[in-house]
Amino acid sequence: MTFPRSLFEWLSHTAISHAFNEAHYLWFGAFMAVHLLGIALLVGASLLIDLRVLNLGIRAVSITRATQALKPWLLAGLIVAVLAGTWLFVADPLKYYANPAFRLKALLLLLAVIAQFFVQRKPLKTVAALAVLLWIGTAICGRAVGLL
Repeated sequence: MTFPRSLFEWLSHTAISHAFNEAHYLWFGAFMAVHLLGIALLVGASLLIDLRVLNLGIRAVSITRATQALKPWLLAGLIVAVLAGTWLFVADPLKYYANPAFRLKALLLLLAVIAQFFVQRKPLKTVAALAVLLWIGTAICGRAVGLL
């Protein structure tokens, strides 16, 4: 058994994993709704910044001012999406481990967050365009997770 697989096996047998699996089905829906709200905040704020850098967004505000204004929303969305997503993941880690769309989503999310960090530090158009593509890929893979 490989290291990641054994870790996911262990996690699936923890009390918290069992507690979530045995909870009323509406809890899953509630956590999914919170996860999606976090994603909406994260991606929405990120796209507003990226589009501003690409001169496709609201031009009445400077890039610096837009970034400063949207940073709290971006961070709040990231925190909410990751915390709620982690809770959903812990409920059935082996299912997600075996899902290639989930793996790709996690990788694209990490790359999108890194790209967004660079866009905020040094707003380059190429990095902003890459971030937009990464967010789109993350969203597509996120949707595919439920289909596979």
